[in-house]
Amino acid sequence: MSTVTSQRPIIKGVLRTINVGIQRYFLGYTRDEDRKKILRSFLKRKLYTCIRTSQYINSGGPIDIQDYCDRYNECKMVGVYETVKRWINDLLQGLRRPGWSPGHYPPTAPAPPIEAIGALGEGVAGYIMENHFNFRLLYRPVRSSPDAILLRQDPYEIGLMEVKTTVKFPWNISKIPRLTNNLTKIILDGAMTLIDFWAKIYHITGNIPYAAYSIGVAIKNIICENINQEVLLVEVGVMRLELQ
Repeated sequence: MSTVTSQRPIIKGVLRTINVGIQRYFLGYTRDEDRKKILRSFLKRKLYTCIRTSQYINSGGPIDIQDYCDRYNECKMVGVYETVKRWINDLLQGLRRPGWSPGHYPPTAPAPPIEAIGALGEGVAGYIMENHFNFRLLYRPVRSSPDAILLRQDPYEIGLMEVKTTVKFPWNISKIPRLTNNLTKIILDGAMTLIDFWAKIYHITGNIPYAAYSIGVAIKNIICENINQEVLLVEVGVMRLELQ
């Protein structure tokens, strides 16, 4: 089998970006549960009402997704793409077996590989930030937020990136264990994490030109475009947060 189909898929999908200004007093809303609800409602309202830009994602050729996963995940994991692909294939096989009840996760399908799904999402997010926003990886914190600290030269900006990943469920499955298909929810979760981090460092960083990027990655499918090439289909939402 060609190595092209193994670790070098073409990435295709849709990228939606929204810019949200955050007033500085919101940084104090991350310590109290009632104020957290107010902040989350504000972000959700902005997510639905602010102008968003949409563009197609098309890598144009095969990319080394494992390299992006290695650089943007907190620890290297062998065969990330292959692990997720194998699970998707097993899941689709489970939908065709006798005894499966529509709307339920097939009992014969294996549990979703949560770590590999998360690592693949971070790799996709890294690809997006480098090729659509012209950032480069500056530092990848281990076991702490944000998921990555990025740097862009033109225009100069430091980017704080938090990534949440999910899988777009097949239409006839209502729930997959330990996963949600709500892309809005995971973007808001990432934004709340970033604002909480901002609140901890703002008195140190002051007016350094940086922004926070909450990225939700939905893995939709892996398909064969031809006999020698696979396509990773994704949907990506980016909420860019900037202090005002």
